[in-house]
Amino acid sequence: MLKSWFTATFLTALGLSTYQYVAADQWDGRADEIVDSFSTEDLIGQMAQIDISVLMTDDLELDEDTVRKYAKMRVGSYLNSPLTSGPKNGTYLWTAEKWREVVTRIQEITMEENGGHPMIYGVDSVHGARCHLRPWRYALRTADQRCRLVPPRPGLRARSHHCS
Repeated sequence: MLKSWFTATFLTALGLSTYQYVAADQWDGRADEIVDSFSTEDLIGQMAQIDISVLMTDDLELDEDTVRKYAKMRVGSYLNSPLTSGPKNGTYLWTAEKWREVVTRIQEITMEENGGHPMIYGVDSVHGARCHLRPWRYALRTADQRCRLVPPRPGLRARSHHCS
């Protein structure tokens, strides 16, 4: 037993010692290169943040022509879910695969049209005006499948979330 434990520990340590870590400075340098190459128009576009719903058709498909239009204007980031205002066509949530598909395609189009500058995508996942800051359901469910909606109890808001 001790021999097996020692062998497993040794092999794990050996594997970790050969793993190539990427230093944060390496990424910082690349980010600095990209930002240093920005024109004034690029900088202004990077400060624009557009709600993803303007990029979607009524059928919740990506409108690639609209993405190209915004990419040519150098828009730097997109935000939210197209379902923020409620369900559309019976759809309440996107799967992780659908999110990856849409965000990847937005990134591809953006980089084709704006000289290779990446865009940033964000999900408005914390709400808290006049109340406690609580993660949005989508963020919780994406982060941890054990999260569940808890029925309201005295002293708690109706949409309290807890992870077990």
